[in-house]
Amino acid sequence: MKRGSVALVVTVALAVAAAGAVFLFVTNVKRHAETGGGTVTVLVSNQDIPASTDLDPLIADGVFNAKAVSGDDVIEGAVTDVFQLRGQRTAYPILAGEQIAAARLQGTLQAAGGLLGIPEGHQALTIALEPPRAVAGALGEGDEVAIYASFDNVPVAQVRAKSVTVTESSATATGVKTTVSPTQTVVLVPQVQVLSVYGSILSGSQEVQQGSGQVSVTLALLPEDAQRLVFAMEQGTVWLGLLPPNASGRGLKPVSFAQVLR
Repeated sequence: MKRGSVALVVTVALAVAAAGAVFLFVTNVKRHAETGGGTVTVLVSNQDIPASTDLDPLIADGVFNAKAVSGDDVIEGAVTDVFQLRGQRTAYPILAGEQIAAARLQGTLQAAGGLLGIPEGHQALTIALEPPRAVAGALGEGDEVAIYASFDNVPVAQVRAKSVTVTESSATATGVKTTVSPTQTVVLVPQVQVLSVYGSILSGSQEVQQGSGQVSVTLALLPEDAQRLVFAMEQGTVWLGLLPPNASGRGLKPVSFAQVLR
């Protein structure tokens, strides 16, 4: 090969190498510009957080801090602002110091049933009970409970009328006799799923306060059962009974003084 041809090949090779170097440099500069000069600020927790944990109380306690990480090390969907955590609950555990992926939060899953995972045909209803009436707060998401209700001195009208007069504002009947039913306890709903719990819990022999001294339990109820529970909360006394895993609740006949003292 002639000396001129060799020089031409060398020149072309050097030009290609230079162009490649320029391309890599420009790409690197662009990437650094997109990641704020090479780092991205993400949020991390200063403590381990179990699954099914409400994050709002932790936000109030200052558990989450900003941390700068290399743009190349940012995980997909990393949480970068505390606003993304408000109103959320963990679907999976979060370790102290690790980046928080949005996929670990229940609120971002958009699963059927919304944030609480309400079963189809049901609705979520929250009741607040003193700890003894709510199994001392030893309840968790996914548990099944039976709902009991007691009613005292409920008036029952016995109508034995030959005629009834109805007006726009009232109805009157002859032969109306009002009696008072005995105190009774009934199985209001034999089996209900617990969606979430917030309140006082028992840890060993010591009570750990998470709330105001009451246990707030959110339940998944059929509409008619929700209506009956609201009535029982307003007019009677409600207790929850925790069912063993994989057990089924049972409907029972009402219990009164006569059955207890028999």
